[in-house]
Amino acid sequence: MHVLNYLIINCGFSNLFCNFIY
Repeated sequence: MHVLNYLIINCGFSNLFCNFIY
């Protein structure tokens, strides 16, 4: 669950990364 939280935070900080994950 910790990893998911980290990913969500990164998504907000880096939209590019968020797009890559999703």
